[in-house]
Amino acid sequence: MARAARLVRRVAPIAACAAIAAIAAHRGAAQGAPPAPAIPRPDAPAAAVRGWREQHEVEIVRELTGLLALPNNAANAADIRRNANA
Repeated sequence: MARAARLVRRVAPIAACAAIAAIAAHRGAAQGAPPAPAIPRPDAPAAAVRGWREQHEVEIVRELTGLLALPNNAANAADIRRNANA
């Protein structure tokens, strides 16, 4: 019994806050208040990045191809300077 009483004392303030928030939200909606902003979806940034990548895919591949075409021979100082300046 004492354990149940302790649990009620712990949960009661949380339940009261939740009830107050629900009443406030209901009253705000009834008075024509604008709805609360939607919770952002966690995959929205990934979708935005994917869209940008798809739009710029040709340029990305072209730049990567150019980078891979540069010679990378440590014994050739002229190529190393050219790569550094590219």
